[in-house]
Amino acid sequence: MNYIRGHWRGDHSLVWSFWVNLAAHAGLAVALFFTVTYAFGAFQSLLVAPLTAENDPALAIRHPPGTYTLTLSTDGARVILDGDFEIGITAALSALLDQHSDIKGVVLHSNGGRVAAGRGVAQLIKTKGLDTYVFETCKSACTTAFIAGGTRILGANGRLGFHQFSVNAANHVPYIDPEAQQKKELEFYTAQNIQPAFLDKIFRAAHSEIWFPTTDELLASGVVHKIIK
Repeated sequence: MNYIRGHWRGDHSLVWSFWVNLAAHAGLAVALFFTVTYAFGAFQSLLVAPLTAENDPALAIRHPPGTYTLTLSTDGARVILDGDFEIGITAALSALLDQHSDIKGVVLHSNGGRVAAGRGVAQLIKTKGLDTYVFETCKSACTTAFIAGGTRILGANGRLGFHQFSVNAANHVPYIDPEAQQKKELEFYTAQNIQPAFLDKIFRAAHSEIWFPTTDELLASGVVHKIIK
């Protein structure tokens, strides 16, 4: 305040006033730069991709993306989904189902992927009244798609793996609560008639771990309806 009062009265030299004002303007410019950078970063994080039924804030809760393939079984009665659950997989599966009305089920082989993509595929399977099959491994987000099946069938060597959700820091969307997202999964599993005792165990394994229930546990809990050789 003393500087401002003295500057207003002309008590300071021109050189002194010049350097003080320059320093003040430089400080303001730096503060503005960091403010704009932070705001732009926050804006980008909210626009990682357009918000859709498949791409909700749960996008951040995912594994690193990979690839997937959708192919028809030899008899044309089933779709074979092999690979990671990624953005776009629900739309691709929907298009394939529209082209082949005779499809009755989906064979799943996946280590998981984006939670929102798993939910999108699950909703499509449920809406279409499709059966689900696992002959090898179906983990994480894949299990949600499997549990959406009308009749859920496990092969003799099939495995279902469950663990906790996590937030991917490399593509972070603010204000995501993994526990709230897990609650959504439990509500869906309950609607699919999975026994409460099994639901209590689903998210006990840490994200870095995986829980593979026994065949007897899967049958008793209602997760699997039938085992085939």
